[in-house]
Amino acid sequence: MVNMMVHFEKYPDHRAEHAYFGELNTQEWLQMHYKHIQHHFTQFGLT
Repeated sequence: MVNMMVHFEKYPDHRAEHAYFGELNTQEWLQMHYKHIQHHFTQFGLT
């Protein structure tokens, strides 16, 4: 994950394939991960 973050910082216009959502750009990956983490925080009562 860290390697991917470094890559996206270095190449902000790069797009990468997600198995379900298809091609995502940096902003879309960040948004997807934020929502995913928020879901788990809520699921386990951490928010």
